[in-house]
Amino acid sequence: MFRHTFRALSHRAFRRYFIGQGVSQTGNWIQQVVLSWLAYENSGSALWLGLVVAAGQAPLLLAPLGGLLADRHDRRRLLLISHGLGLLVACWLIVLSLTGSPGLPALLLASLALGGINALEMPVRHAFIANLVGGTELLSNAVALNSLVFNGARLIGPPLAGVLFAAFGAPLCFALNALSYVAALHSLLRIRGGRRIAPDGKACLRQSFDWLRTTRPARWLLFTATLTSISLTPVMTLLPVYAQDIFDVGPTGLGQLLGASGIGALAATLWLAARRTPLRLEVSMTGGALLFGLSCIGFASNQIFWLACLLLAVGGASLVAVTTSSTTLLQWLVPDALRGRIMALHGMFYLGSMPFGSLLAGAIAERWSVPMAFMTGGATMLALTVLLAVQLPRLAREIEQTRRKAMAAA
Repeated sequence: MFRHTFRALSHRAFRRYFIGQGVSQTGNWIQQVVLSWLAYENSGSALWLGLVVAAGQAPLLLAPLGGLLADRHDRRRLLLISHGLGLLVACWLIVLSLTGSPGLPALLLASLALGGINALEMPVRHAFIANLVGGTELLSNAVALNSLVFNGARLIGPPLAGVLFAAFGAPLCFALNALSYVAALHSLLRIRGGRRIAPDGKACLRQSFDWLRTTRPARWLLFTATLTSISLTPVMTLLPVYAQDIFDVGPTGLGQLLGASGIGALAATLWLAARRTPLRLEVSMTGGALLFGLSCIGFASNQIFWLACLLLAVGGASLVAVTTSSTTLLQWLVPDALRGRIMALHGMFYLGSMPFGSLLAGAIAERWSVPMAFMTGGATMLALTVLLAVQLPRLAREIEQTRRKAMAAA
């Protein structure tokens, strides 16, 4: 089954990129866990935790500008700039943590800066994949392997963060993230060749909106990304509260909870990477929405730690089934000339919805309870499942028709 899982790594440029991003994403997860833990530890408030998380997500509303840059300028150079800026923020956090625990204003500022950097990097990173694998034959596999990088880091980074933070404190965690940026910069500097897509100096955002207006499947994929993002935020935002107040397992337990989610996500990513074509991924997307909704509701009703890890593993797998399937289908549909801008809009809808979701989750947890926030996210995904199931036959036909038209015009 997994004979074709890693076929995109046959391209040397993509292989170097894959390794560098794997190291960098692991460092980012370590830093993200530590920032979330410090925010809740310093404030004792789920709402403050939501504010710090939202500060890192709010700048992602500017992602379309990053997509415009990706279609106008050299994508490799833009990635070098974004990784360099991320390295500076990591070094600043090292200094702050060595001179004392960073206060809430510093945590907010760091999250805001990292969110701005990610707004630039995210659409460029997605568009850059097409430069590396040379055409659409390996594109779906490269997209799945890109998700594998993220979810593999999600499996390794949080448990490692919990152990290192408990044993050595924040400075070492931030230092490891800084070193991971150095590794990513090194891999980008070594990338030569790959199929280059000529930048379009006349690219504008209106072209992407015109394409979306005439491409109904793409609009549904963006809608799916938005609701999934809002439903995901209780898990991403409020797990530190569960770790400290409900399970009483500390930062090590928080890392284990996130790591369990990463195991499920990694398994689902490998399954998706083994597929030879993106056909029928809309079915995986709908099934994943159903399982994710059920796992969130089950998690909210549970107070047993090992069962919580199992439910998060199911949730991680089903989340990947939704997000990676929708991203792959969108990459498969979009023309190369619009790739940066369309993937930026996808990122804006998915990641840019998280500030609203984080604030909503924090407010629900503050007003009612943390489990109620998880229940709300699960119910939203179940509603999305019903909508996708109703639209599924028509959506599948339109995806295939859109792709055939694009191939005929190429």
